[in-house]
Amino acid sequence: MIVGVLFAVFSGSFTAPAALLFFGGLVALIVGIAQRDTDRT
Repeated sequence: MIVGVLFAVFSGSFTAPAALLFFGGLVALIVGIAQRDTDRT
């Protein structure tokens, strides 16, 4: 959902804060998945 909003922002204008939010969310998503995997084991 958040990624969809960010993509909508990107289509309007690609700004530094938007890029930081996008990549920050991407990293947070990857870290969250990694933590979930380690918790399962």
